[in-house]
Amino acid sequence: MKTKMSFFVVLLLFTVVPLAQAETFTYPADDPQFSITFPDDWTVEPDEQLLHAGPEDGTIYLGVWALAGAENLDAALEALDEALGNFFTEMELGEAEAMEINDIPFVAVDGTGADKDGNELDLSVALFLPDEDAVYILLYFGTADAEEAHEDELMSIVQSIVAE
Repeated sequence: MKTKMSFFVVLLLFTVVPLAQAETFTYPADDPQFSITFPDDWTVEPDEQLLHAGPEDGTIYLGVWALAGAENLDAALEALDEALGNFFTEMELGEAEAMEINDIPFVAVDGTGADKDGNELDLSVALFLPDEDAVYILLYFGTADAEEAHEDELMSIVQSIVAE
């Protein structure tokens, strides 16, 4: 797992993969904290509390939301297990690694888990603070094959996050 995380971090820090056609969203809509850009062929459904997204083939789920009650990264890390428990059973997470993307502090971790139907999935989760008032979660998951197929798009999406 540590090898996979190191690979993820290297990709985030040293790879720039532009999105050929893209759509940018500011989130949350009523008080924008950050913008995030998705490929045009992805479905994006913003609502008041969550931004849902995925590729046309439906093999990856990506969600972004504010972590209620977490005022800093330490508090967010403590609440992370509970938040992930809503999606997964039998989770195994690697070591969390801190990084900065576009001047925003992130803590990222990769892992594996099973969904409520028992399907094995790879997952990546990042906590980030576009400003000092809120911690956001970016979570994506899918099969290992789906993650590999959409790797460039996922890295571009994460790298597109910019504080407003």
